[in-house]
Amino acid sequence: DVGYVTDPSDMSTYHPLKSYFPGDYQTTGIFQQEIIELFSEIDILKNELSDKKEQLKEATDELEAIYAKEEAEFKAYKERLFGKKVVINVCGNSVSLEKNELKNFFNPLDATVEQEKLEAYVDGLKKTYDTYGVKREFTTSTGKQIEISGGDYGWMIDKEGTIKALEEALLKEESVETTVVYKHKGQRAGSDELRGNYVEISIPDQKIWMYINGQCIIDDDCCTGDLATNCGTRTGMFCLSYKQMNCTLRGTDYEEKVSYWMPYDKHIGIHDATWRTEEEFG
Repeated sequence: DVGYVTDPSDMSTYHPLKSYFPGDYQTTGIFQQEIIELFSEIDILKNELSDKKEQLKEATDELEAIYAKEEAEFKAYKERLFGKKVVINVCGNSVSLEKNELKNFFNPLDATVEQEKLEAYVDGLKKTYDTYGVKREFTTSTGKQIEISGGDYGWMIDKEGTIKALEEALLKEESVETTVVYKHKGQRAGSDELRGNYVEISIPDQKIWMYINGQCIIDDDCCTGDLATNCGTRTGMFCLSYKQMNCTLRGTDYEEKVSYWMPYDKHIGIHDATWRTEEEFG
């Protein structure tokens, strides 16, 4: 029992509150009122807590609804990202990236492009399609099988520019066509760069041939640069820079008019040379 008895032989001294509030309890009514008020305050706090719990539940439900909506929107966004088709124009060829391949470029958690994977892909494109300055097998007009290297002919992909272009294409939500960025553009696809249209010059034979659609239309003697004066003709495969008729070629010790001029290696080019004798050719 929680009561308090000052004198066990006299139960008149018993009071149930004395175990909690020792002292003079002649005015126990005051303390009883305080306890009633205390419990009243507790009830108020309990009601307030219940209200808070309800508000918390409402806020939680609202957050869960927002999360569910955002999750659905993100899922739909990823489906658009991965469900499209990206066509890449590269060095005269066309490469397509479809759903299963596209997913490999993205972080599955936030659908951002993973740079390492994109960089590795562009490295693969360069390895496959770059032909600038590489060795090429070539059959000469005299039937010899040779390798040609050097020159400025062929394709060279700009890695950094292409990474940026492909990232923009990958982040599109609809199918898109894009083109790699070049440091140097070739004229035709790497698998058939010449395609039967080219000029062949043989320094050992001092000969020149011109082919159109695989048919030789010119077979003549020529005169290449003078090695003795450090003006030799450089070997390799080159692109024509431009073509010009009726112009004047000027150097430190010469000035000659020509009917045609087709430069391909800086100041080196193909032209007529009417000032030379026939014996000087071939």
